[in-house]
Amino acid sequence: MKIYAIPGEEIQHIVSDNISGPEGSILMSEERPSVNHICDSTGTWIINIDKLAEDARTTRDELLYKCDYTVLSDSPVDSAPWITYRQELRDVPQQPNFPESFTWPTEPT
Repeated sequence: MKIYAIPGEEIQHIVSDNISGPEGSILMSEERPSVNHICDSTGTWIINIDKLAEDARTTRDELLYKCDYTVLSDSPVDSAPWITYRQELRDVPQQPNFPESFTWPTEPT
């Protein structure tokens, strides 16, 4: 079995030993390590920084959406800690090493 990938793409093509990969593909030395990897021009799997950032921002947006009610004027909770939490969520992309390494803020109780 052989593994091929096209540079810049996330998809790996697993084929029998006697079959070639798709046109423009490169023979890879290993399977794709994770969904966050793409093939580079040398046939190495590298982290797709854009996808990591997009996934983190999507998660952040979902967390913000889930706590929208906490900052409304008629909210049943103390909004002060939630305002801080929501700002910390918005600041996640400014953390050093984002999106490869970052810390999610702790949700108020």
